[in-house]
Amino acid sequence: MWEQRYVVSGILVSFHPSSHLEMAEPKPSFNSLEFYKLRNGYFLCYTTFGPADGRPVFFLHGFPGSRLEGAAWQEVAMQLNVRLIVPDRPGIGFSSFQKGRRIIDWPYTLLELAEHLSIERFHLLATSGGCPYALACLKTIPRERLLGTSVVSGSFPLSLGAEDMLLMSRVMLFIAAWFPWIMSLMLDILVRRPSRAKDQTGFERMFMKDVERWPVVDQECYVDENFKAWLLRNIAEAVTLQTYGSAWEARLLGSDWDFGLDEILSPRVTVWQGTFDRNCPVTMAERAVKKMAGAQLIILDEGHLSLPAKHKHAILENLLKTA
Repeated sequence: MWEQRYVVSGILVSFHPSSHLEMAEPKPSFNSLEFYKLRNGYFLCYTTFGPADGRPVFFLHGFPGSRLEGAAWQEVAMQLNVRLIVPDRPGIGFSSFQKGRRIIDWPYTLLELAEHLSIERFHLLATSGGCPYALACLKTIPRERLLGTSVVSGSFPLSLGAEDMLLMSRVMLFIAAWFPWIMSLMLDILVRRPSRAKDQTGFERMFMKDVERWPVVDQECYVDENFKAWLLRNIAEAVTLQTYGSAWEARLLGSDWDFGLDEILSPRVTVWQGTFDRNCPVTMAERAVKKMAGAQLIILDEGHLSLPAKHKHAILENLLKTA
């Protein structure tokens, strides 16, 4: 059975899904979840991957997802000497829910975490639903601090035209935008309860049924049992404490953003998109890039998941060249 480790005030806490919290003697813990109390009193939780002295890159996870998404990037982070810092956004995983939070609030939260970690200059890497938060950072954080940003399989405003998006994805975002409490209930029934059951076969079977609607290149990723197990755990972790945080996240994705893409005047962003992506269609990425002066678009014959799964090294290596 898998185990997670957390560091709270120097005490190592081990957590097993079927057990209570256990306190252990303080000792170094690899990839431990750490808690930082923000100035507003809320807690932000994050995990680091890669060497502690590596070049800092903040990783913004997708939706539905959590800090555990960073685990898939650990090997390449080690190869490229990158310190990957992956926070759970507010209301996700173990980060405190913040009522009424907006996308545009995120850059200030990220800067506070960077200050806590004594990081002056850094890069950003975002996947899927992490895209709007990365772009908000590009709009807000000074160039001398935010050196460059890469968005992979990014989610863009629905106002750009979502005709190529999977119908189910559009429906879910519509529900979340207008009725987040319904979205929260759906996540509880479809994800949280099945993922916490002693028998996980039901959760896996339901998830794989949804995968059947995805492009073949994405379905092929699930042949790897380790990939499947990692993704299921990452999704389940997003709603480990409650579901309304993820529902609110979906509401933000499906609503008008707090800023216009034409406000982002930066050549420091590279957008990686797959031609077969039905969750975040390449047509939306093309329209988005046209609005962002200086942005670069790289299109590969991949899907939503297969693109980051197969091209991590190239993506991260390209990002580090931006300064």
